[in-house]
Amino acid sequence: MSQPTFNLAATTNTQTEILWTALSGSSTGGQSVLIDAYDLQQYDSSLTTWFTIQNSTSLSFVQTGLVGGRFYYFKVRAFNKYGSGEFSSVASVFTG
Repeated sequence: MSQPTFNLAATTNTQTEILWTALSGSSTGGQSVLIDAYDLQQYDSSLTTWFTIQNSTSLSFVQTGLVGGRFYYFKVRAFNKYGSGEFSSVASVFTG
């Protein structure tokens, strides 16, 4: 699973576009098992917890409602009929 990246041209102090690549290679259950969804999660430092912000087959998401001058953290994992895979590495963006 690729680490999420950001469309910095679309990142402002209130929103960011998060992008990732489709899972390739072997997934839970073996090679060539269809991916049902991607679980994109964001870390909230005020709650000290991760939470899902999107669960779909899309490979991008625009997160709005952000506050300028803060770091935001994201990770993604794939799901198929056998369950979830490993999370990607965590990526961060600073809203200026």
